[in-house]
Amino acid sequence: MKSTEIYQMKRNLLTFLEKLTKGLSKPRKKFYSDILYGMSKAQNTLLSDIARALEEKIDLQYTIKRLSRNAAEENDLKQIHRNYLNTLKTSIPDNPLIIVDESEIVKPYAEKMENLALVRDGSKNVLEKGYPTLNFSMASPKTKHPLPLYNHLYSSKEEDFQSQNIEIAKGFNTVHTFLGKKKATFVMDRGYDRNTIYEYVQNIGHHFVTRLNDNRYLIHKNRRVKVPDLAKRRKGKINFKTEIQGEEYSLKVSHIKVKLPVLQDMPLNMVVVYGYGEKPMKLLTNHSIKGKDDVLRILKSYITRWRIEELFRVQKEEFQLEKTRTMTLSSLRILYTIMNCLIGEYCG
Repeated sequence: MKSTEIYQMKRNLLTFLEKLTKGLSKPRKKFYSDILYGMSKAQNTLLSDIARALEEKIDLQYTIKRLSRNAAEENDLKQIHRNYLNTLKTSIPDNPLIIVDESEIVKPYAEKMENLALVRDGSKNVLEKGYPTLNFSMASPKTKHPLPLYNHLYSSKEEDFQSQNIEIAKGFNTVHTFLGKKKATFVMDRGYDRNTIYEYVQNIGHHFVTRLNDNRYLIHKNRRVKVPDLAKRRKGKINFKTEIQGEEYSLKVSHIKVKLPVLQDMPLNMVVVYGYGEKPMKLLTNHSIKGKDDVLRILKSYITRWRIEELFRVQKEEFQLEKTRTMTLSSLRILYTIMNCLIGEYCG
């Protein structure tokens, strides 16, 4: 890398640091600046590697202890997150696509980490000790890379934890405030096929595209029909070729007007997709559909959802998130938040 490029990178990072720590006290600015700079240089979230990257002229253990002590206090983390979102304000496109998904930080061998709970390890489909994470990411206009907006690490063992639905609502509220008057489309997998979520998104004035569970019932022509049975009535009139996670697919797509049994005042459409898997994929949306272009726009929106896996890969492989050990959940939450701010700065 040329010296001019290195200089520009350092300059950009310093500018970002100043924006990110705006409004904080000098000691806290220094702490967050050390974490961000050290993490950027080390390219991982391990406190020992962050400390080494700082190259302070004192014993390494003293640097680690100082960072660890300061990381135990997260009262100003919300301010950091607000500052981060402010750096993205000019990046919001018209009709942004917001990918919503959950992941996990698995800690099978940890014994003393605070508030460890059982989470499902998505890579092995087994229960392990760890922490769930909730991720709202905006698809960047040009590359469709997931740009972190709200990435929250929590535990069901925390004293103030109420429910997963409440945690999800916090994410929607944060993103809704960030978007201002712009209307977005929230794209979600089957785990978010919930009446409460549909009603909530509708009430705050946004759109959704969600993959349906097969045990869901919908209303079609005033009759209550199970989703798989309803899908059989549409065999796919629209041909569409696309690439999904590196593989080429020839899809056939149709749509059908439906309603939810508990929310019959909400006009909806189910999009049925043949050619991806043995069973057709069923999507539910509150977008209106007037023709082929609308159907394909909804399908493309959902296909973009798979890009969230790129974010999870960067978090876990490039930043070695699951190797990080901290004594407090606050410390882990700070490292997790700063990591996502860095990813957002790189992607933005």
